[in-house]
Amino acid sequence: MYTAGWAAGRDQVATSAFPVNTQIHAAALASWRGYVKQPELLRRLAAFAAPYLAILGSEDVRPSWPVEQLVRLLPRGELVVIDGAGHCLWWTHRVELRDGVSRFRAPDEASLGGGSQPVR
Repeated sequence: MYTAGWAAGRDQVATSAFPVNTQIHAAALASWRGYVKQPELLRRLAAFAAPYLAILGSEDVRPSWPVEQLVRLLPRGELVVIDGAGHCLWWTHRVELRDGVSRFRAPDEASLGGGSQPVR
């Protein structure tokens, strides 16, 4: 799906006044690859007690399954999918993003609904 979405020009890419530092990017990627291969990682994540919120756009061309798996693994994980939003949802759906974060911070005041689709 990502390749097809990217080829169709649906990929949103954040811009910055600063150029990408390829050395830092390579070091961070190498560090991440080592981190995700830790034998105890899944067990440690399943025991993670802090609340965790992930917010995705329904139209993001990047695969959502890794985030969905992580949210299901975390005891207090929550996923909100914002309808119609792409990868850079802070540009296009800032109100919905704010609302999702606000509901997460104050879960007793409002339930998820409307344009959001909670996974759990």
